[in-house]
Amino acid sequence: MDTSEAWRRVHNSPSGVLGTIDKEHGVHLVPVVYSVVGDSGVLIAVDSKPKRSRRLRRLANIEADPRVTLLVDRYTDDWSRLWWVRLEGRASVRPSVDAAVERAHRERYPQLDGHALGPWIDIAIERVSGWSAS
Repeated sequence: MDTSEAWRRVHNSPSGVLGTIDKEHGVHLVPVVYSVVGDSGVLIAVDSKPKRSRRLRRLANIEADPRVTLLVDRYTDDWSRLWWVRLEGRASVRPSVDAAVERAHRERYPQLDGHALGPWIDIAIERVSGWSAS
C-alpha cells in the first residue's frame, strides 16, 4: 500500500488504537477517535465523557516519551478485504487547538456535541506503513 492510499484509508476511518510507552508497564493501548490535520498530522481530543480521572495515562506517557503509534485497521470475515495502516510519530499535549480545527473535529464526530474537549494530543507523523489483502 502506498502512502497516499494509507492516508486515504486513515482519513476515511472513524477510529484507531493509540499506542504510547509506559516505562513501568510497556506499551499502553487505547481506542481513540481522531482527525487528520494537513499532510502529516493527527489530533486526538480528550473529551468530557466519564473517566476515572482527567489525568490520563496516555497523556503522562506522552509527556515522558513522545513516541507514539496510531493503528487504524479494518477487519471483516471476508479476509480478502482486510487492511491496516500504522502511523508512527512524536506527540505533544496541547491544552487547546484553533477554533476551526475543533469545529472540524466536532463535525467529524457529532457524538461530541455537549462535551468539553481538551487537552489535545498532537501527533507529527514521521512514518507511515500499511498492508492490504487486496
